[in-house]
Amino acid sequence: MKEIKLPEYKKIKLDNGLIVFLMKYTKLPLVNFRFLLRRGSVYDSPGKEGLARITASLLKKGTSHLNAVEIFNEIDLLGGEIECSADLDYSIAVGEFLSKNWDKGFDIFTDIILNPVFDEKEVERKKKKTLGEVIARKDNPGIVANLHFSKFLFKEHPYGKPISGTESSINNITRNDIINFYNKHYSPENSILVIAGDFEEEKAMNKLYSTLSKWAANPDKDKPVVKSPSLEGINILIVDKPDLTQSQIRFGNVGINKNSDDYFAVRVMSKILGGGFNSRLNNEVRVKRGLTYGITSRFNTPLYPGEFVISTFTKNKTILETIEIILGEIKKIRTENVFEKELEGSKKYITGLYPLSIETLELMSKQLTDIEFYGLDNKYIENYRKNTLSVGIDDVKYSAQKYLQTDNLAVVAVGNMKEIKKDLEKLGKVVCKSYKDEL
Repeated sequence: MKEIKLPEYKKIKLDNGLIVFLMKYTKLPLVNFRFLLRRGSVYDSPGKEGLARITASLLKKGTSHLNAVEIFNEIDLLGGEIECSADLDYSIAVGEFLSKNWDKGFDIFTDIILNPVFDEKEVERKKKKTLGEVIARKDNPGIVANLHFSKFLFKEHPYGKPISGTESSINNITRNDIINFYNKHYSPENSILVIAGDFEEEKAMNKLYSTLSKWAANPDKDKPVVKSPSLEGINILIVDKPDLTQSQIRFGNVGINKNSDDYFAVRVMSKILGGGFNSRLNNEVRVKRGLTYGITSRFNTPLYPGEFVISTFTKNKTILETIEIILGEIKKIRTENVFEKELEGSKKYITGLYPLSIETLELMSKQLTDIEFYGLDNKYIENYRKNTLSVGIDDVKYSAQKYLQTDNLAVVAVGNMKEIKKDLEKLGKVVCKSYKDEL
């Protein structure tokens, strides 16, 4: 088995706390920058959901040196690109430029991180666009089911709040909120930077010390209290949309985080259960019975334990049958040994795909920030396939028993309440909401 590893790199910590990785890779005439701030939507203030994402997206919409149009033109002239966004646990800015222009690209990249002005017109334009996206997602029952499931499962936990915000929260966000979020959270000791590609190391060091080393530290000790919710019994939410002839179904429980000791066993187990066309769930629900055209199970693995969720859809009249079959498969993988063929197939699939995760400069940079951000072992990449291949039948059963629930679950169904409520009440306590209610 060919060894998989990143090119050699250096890790530097500046006096202001900024962690920097320099990774030389000369096979392509490109340089990639990846900036990660350890602050995401988890840090949104109550009633201001969407603040972290809007703040990040406005970084390249004007600085004290260049306005939004000038930034766009400069990036375009250099043949590069810069994108900024935020997720649950972090905010990111990613840039990539031709090697011959990397130093000029880096000047723009650092400028948007250090000197955003959050122009009022740009703020209002971004809010309007975000509001349109938030309203439009109601037209997609699958997205509605995903959002309601997270909220129903996590309750007041920050992972239950939509990253993009809600209609009311977007309207509540002001320019001052954005400026305050930036001033409070954007600081070097909260940040990681990767420079990867075909660049001159001496020039990179000079750039770092002439720009980012002067970024003043601003210790932020205000961390959210993140405690995983507990479930008792099967809790069911129906989101009523009377015109649907099929119901979207999401159900599951709180699972694991990225640096869990059980991560590899859970990956292998989840692939067997619902991770593809040859999975047990797809075989039982789709192939054998034709109850759906698609079903998957997945573990989201963020900084804190994320959600385990099974996603599918079926006709309203077969919703109870579908859920009962799924529950049966969960019970089966918890109590019976998986077959050797399944185990080997799952491991082969996971290890076979893994090289694709470091095939581009951007993905290499992402791996470096992930290792640092999640506190993973420095040899995480080199050992990934070995750790996956070491998973045995007993490990699969243990992880299924530990992380899959059958008695304490959150279930969300988006469908015609009149047609599905009676059946779902046979499983547990049912509460109902309108499809028109704010997400």
